[in-house]
Amino acid sequence: MDVGLVLKENSLDVDKEKLTKRVLTYLNSFQERIDKEIEFLHYYNVNLIISDIVPWIFKCSKKLNIPSILVSNFTWVEIYKEHLSKEIVNEYINCYKLADKALFYELYMDGMKDYIDNYEEVSLCSREFDLVKADKIKSSFKRPIVYLSIGRSANLKNEVDVSGLPYDFIVTDGIRLKGSNVHYLDKEITNTQDYLMASDFVITKAGWGTVSEALLGRKRIALLYRDNVVEDRNTIKKLNDMGLAIEVNFKLEKALRDLENFFPNFSKYNFKNIYKEI
Repeated sequence: MDVGLVLKENSLDVDKEKLTKRVLTYLNSFQERIDKEIEFLHYYNVNLIISDIVPWIFKCSKKLNIPSILVSNFTWVEIYKEHLSKEIVNEYINCYKLADKALFYELYMDGMKDYIDNYEEVSLCSREFDLVKADKIKSSFKRPIVYLSIGRSANLKNEVDVSGLPYDFIVTDGIRLKGSNVHYLDKEITNTQDYLMASDFVITKAGWGTVSEALLGRKRIALLYRDNVVEDRNTIKKLNDMGLAIEVNFKLEKALRDLENFFPNFSKYNFKNIYKEI
């Protein structure tokens, strides 16, 4: 449904050349996608379109006069303006401007206000935690638990030996850890939030979904820094300023030492999971 980012092999850095080619191919496919989607919308008599954050769908909504809502903490405009041409970015702006309304999540990027007028600020949302399952997960480990997630868009090939560290690691795709204290989650698992809730520490790239879950779970959070992704920089800066997360690199041992000595300022903030209100 979308291109997202294209990363260099064995890295979290953006591959601008490959990204440009894929986005141009994607833009050239818009009309075909719109035509097929219009058939779908007619067939199912759709009354509302909600998007996070596929751009071309808003052209469908305008053409068929179906109300539309954009919901996100960023759009590809903020991401792509640092990597792609102004002409490409304007194609995305022209789509997002067609949304009838937008819901801006907590920690959203201020630049969204430049091209979206009708918006409402909302708080955090995530899948609900199953505290019984989380307690059961926690009781199956004997040492402090580290939940480590860098997202499926990355695939870091270098193996990291954590067997000597006094923690149990719960890990998603994208990074290779070595040790009997490492537990990889199955790709098809649907309740990763319960594993996060069972953990004592969370180390993650600054994607909004995992960050939202970690904040609602009131965890000690370390965010992996990516200088060339503006969404990450925005999230890290805001949470640093709020005293709710620290910034780290891939030196896990140091990151964990820093987390042991970090006490987030949750007493000042009362985050709620407002997915029902949204």
